[in-house]
Amino acid sequence: MNENNSNRCVIRILGLVDGTPTDFDGQYVVEYDPSRTGTQPVTGKPMPVFHLVTTPDISQATRFTPDETVDLYRAVDQRNPIRADGEPNRPLTAFSVETDTLAAALPPAGWHVDPHNSRYWRWWDGTAWTSHIAAR
Repeated sequence: MNENNSNRCVIRILGLVDGTPTDFDGQYVVEYDPSRTGTQPVTGKPMPVFHLVTTPDISQATRFTPDETVDLYRAVDQRNPIRADGEPNRPLTAFSVETDTLAAALPPAGWHVDPHNSRYWRWWDGTAWTSHIAAR
């Protein structure tokens, strides 16, 4: 696997293709497995359709290679691989998604509002949050 971050991207869930709002809309993918039971992000209740963990914070999003991104999007639920219409059961394809390469997706190094406590600034080194904070 190529560890060069310039070849990696983040996946952002835009929403369901049919326009129905979900709690995943606008969120970045952290984990996805179509063959596992997931947890509903707001209620914490089991979500039998798929396992999807997301975050609104791009710095917490998983960085995928282009091949990993395609593989995730096309991944089939092995528990129920064929839909009623005979097509492969690929749950993530029910969503519109966008990808951003890290160069385009991440803000430049500098002081930014701390994503965990908006009363503070936190230093962003261009690729990750550091432990350096300052009062706003």
